[in-house]
Amino acid sequence: MDTKEIIIRCEIPFLIRTDNPEDDEFQFFTIPTDNYTAEIGFRMAPGGGRGNITTAAGADEDRLGHVSTTHVKAKFGGDFIRSIPEEVHELPGSAVFQMGGGNGQDEYSYYAEELTICINKFISIYKNQTDSYWMRNLLPHDIFDFAIVKVDNEGNESKTHHKHSASVMSGMGSTLSDDEISGIKQQLNTEKVPSIYSRLQLKLRNQISLKQYSLAVVDSQRLMESWIKEAFEHLLKELEGKSKVEAEKIARHQDGSFKDFHDIRKMYDSKLGFDLEATTEFQNWKNIAKGLRNDIIHEGFEPSETEAVEAVRINIDLIMVIKSQFGGVLRSDMLEVNKMPDDGIGRTTFGSS
Repeated sequence: MDTKEIIIRCEIPFLIRTDNPEDDEFQFFTIPTDNYTAEIGFRMAPGGGRGNITTAAGADEDRLGHVSTTHVKAKFGGDFIRSIPEEVHELPGSAVFQMGGGNGQDEYSYYAEELTICINKFISIYKNQTDSYWMRNLLPHDIFDFAIVKVDNEGNESKTHHKHSASVMSGMGSTLSDDEISGIKQQLNTEKVPSIYSRLQLKLRNQISLKQYSLAVVDSQRLMESWIKEAFEHLLKELEGKSKVEAEKIARHQDGSFKDFHDIRKMYDSKLGFDLEATTEFQNWKNIAKGLRNDIIHEGFEPSETEAVEAVRINIDLIMVIKSQFGGVLRSDMLEVNKMPDDGIGRTTFGSS
């Protein structure tokens, strides 16, 4: 059919306080984007929520919609339909249950992504107007259930039902291996917590998944600088035979804090014979990631997903070039940092083993 309008109905785990929840009417707002304009309507759901409380009242910090939820009705017209990229296609299988991600983006997953972009534009303003500090970015997989109606030029409707998930489901057979279970028990028994480096790298992937792009860029710089400083001090002892006191005197100030990153990165050459600043990885950091981080910190710049993922990967790549050069003498916790996945997250995708 020749589609004139696409209507999407769903429920979101936030309370959007509209005029009157009793009149069963949606309150619509016009949401402009770079390529199209959408009309998004909200209606409080009396008796909404996922817990035992049945009310249309809101609660501070109800981030998961336990107390109340909101019904959404979105209208996308011809400008949206014309903006859909050519490469967007339906994956094989039933439209009733398609999984997001994988070998390209299917039609309904594309709708889910675009709908959340529009709702997040609204939320960024709504939360400021209502002092709703707890509201976060809505994610496509927060909206599990969609009712989608396509309307043609004659007013005929084609209805579909779609469920959307962030990634490929793991079956009941995807249990922990004996080695994984043993490793967990061993760490619990020794009370040894995972290293700050592995925890920070998981945090970066989570931030990108949550669309917290500014935080991901800043924390990736934090991870990179702290790792490179500590690795330098460690290598002074392992490669140059320096004592703990001697290594700290070179790498740290008198108060025990590490010297500036600018100074330490130069000492990789003068003290260890490795010209870090001559590497392609360093030049990428200097020309791309460094400036983006500074724009975020000093100018309040909000990066796009593409910009953030690139900066995070560049910061991690700078660690990887040192790990590649000196991996044989680095501590085991330092070796836990690994190359970032292409999407910055590392979701399971269709066709993955």
